[in-house]
Amino acid sequence: MKTLATKITLLRILLVPVLLLTMQLPITPLYIWFNIIFFIGLALTDFLDGWLARARKEESDTGKFLDPLADKILIISVLIVMVEMQEIGSIAVILVVFRELFIVGFRSLASLKGIVVGADIYGKVKTVFQMITIVYIMLAEVYFLPFVDVMVWIMVLITLYSGLNYIIKNKEVLT
Repeated sequence: MKTLATKITLLRILLVPVLLLTMQLPITPLYIWFNIIFFIGLALTDFLDGWLARARKEESDTGKFLDPLADKILIISVLIVMVEMQEIGSIAVILVVFRELFIVGFRSLASLKGIVVGADIYGKVKTVFQMITIVYIMLAEVYFLPFVDVMVWIMVLITLYSGLNYIIKNKEVLT
């Protein structure tokens, strides 16, 4: 039977298309705030499902697989919509997607070799900073905040650094 944490993770995945549809609504402060609250709600389920799984001692292989996948689906989907809406440059998003796909492949290769590549603090910082950057970009649509490009490129650098860190810490996977 699926745990409550896994059900929350699945709900996050299922609600991503709804968020993407609401992001297509006309840009008004009301819709922007709705999307910000919706996105933050989905982002917070990432912390909630992990906390529940640990607190209830219900950590599962399914949850360990689905949770990072749900994060990637949420972040990458929103960033791609932001490219379409011309709120963020495509090169930055391509670099983020490249890192995410490369690390998924890297972890798969590690798994085939019996090596577990667990999440580390840099991966967690990367995810949190990606979420903060997305909210900042959404707020900038209404409040014309400065330094959106700076935030985006800091996000890209943190994202790439965390990927490089995974590879360096687990270089035996590549041998």
